[in-house]
Amino acid sequence: MRSSRSGMTLVEVLLAAMLLGLAMMGIFTCLSKCLRLVSASREAQKVNLVFDLIDFKYPINAIKEEDDFEEVEVEGDASDLASDLGDERSRKELEGYRYQRKFDEKLAPEDDDEPNDHLFICRTVVTWGDGEDEREERVEYFYLPEIDEHEAQ
Repeated sequence: MRSSRSGMTLVEVLLAAMLLGLAMMGIFTCLSKCLRLVSASREAQKVNLVFDLIDFKYPINAIKEEDDFEEVEVEGDASDLASDLGDERSRKELEGYRYQRKFDEKLAPEDDDEPNDHLFICRTVVTWGDGEDEREERVEYFYLPEIDEHEAQ
């Protein structure tokens, strides 16, 4: 005798639910990784905006002698940079971001016979949030040739 049954058995339903659960778990894992990547990309974009604002307001190419370092050695809130330029939208986005720029003379070798190479190191640091990992540093070498009195005249 043949039984005429329609529908699915309990084993088939459980197997389908398990496969659906595994597929959904994979999808949600990918979505959470994508959201983390988007968040990190947004932070990187804001940090690059802060670096650009610093370079725009305090250009390094304005330095002609060592005394000019004081004008571009700066620190403060990035939102103030944006508001100084009249960009209200960026000011709101950059709240909580801080910056600092310092110049150091490149350390000369121990040998005093070697001439000064007139290289300086410009360190620009942008920090945000509370953690130590939330910080970006840009290091640039800056060449400032010695200006002789003969060249200045």
